[in-house]
This record gives sequence, C-alpha cells and structure tokens, in this order.
Amino acid sequence: MRRRLDAWIVEDMVRSLESDPDICLVLNPSMRPQTGMPRVAHQGKRIFLHRYLLIRATGEDTKECLLAACPTPNCLNPFHFERSMRRGRRVRTHCPNGHEYTPENIERHG
Repeated sequence: MRRRLDAWIVEDMVRSLESDPDICLVLNPSMRPQTGMPRVAHQGKRIFLHRYLLIRATGEDTKECLLAACPTPNCLNPFHFERSMRRGRRVRTHCPNGHEYTPENIERHG
C-alpha cells in the first residue's frame, strides 16, 4: 500500500533542514513516486520537493537546474544539489587542474 506524502512530513523535513542543513533527507520508498522525483503543490503549481525545500529554507526561487550531487541515493536536501544553467549539463567553475575559471584567465578560441 502506498503512503501519501502528507504536509506534516514536508514540514518535518523543513524543520530538520533548519536545525541541520547538512543532513541527508530521504523519503520512505513507499512515499516516492515510481518514476521521477516527488512533487508538492506550491502557489497553484506542482514543483519538485527539493525545490520547495530550497524555497522554504532560503526564500530563494531559482530557475537554475538542480542536479543531484549527494552520494546518498534519493537524497532530497536542496543543499546537496549542484546548480546548472542548462538541464543535464553541469556548469564548470574550475579547470581539471583545480584553477577557478574567471574572465581574466579564459582564452576564447573560435
């Protein structure tokens, strides 16, 4: 039997993030949809749960893609996601040698 993702569970996740933003938040497998990420209603729209948690924790509603970067499977902590400008591609901020990309040290070829 599938359990519902009730509002009190989401509020408990928000409280957990406020007390310790480094913890991994993982739902019971019976509460996860069979395909994709869990969604919740926010301002008349259905958005991903990790985006909703980010809005509640920081007040920030970003349009950037959030890509899972946590080694814990199915972690929903929004602070464990990397931001990306394009869907499916991570934004590179450092070269393979560890140097940060800045306008001063980037050469444009073609």
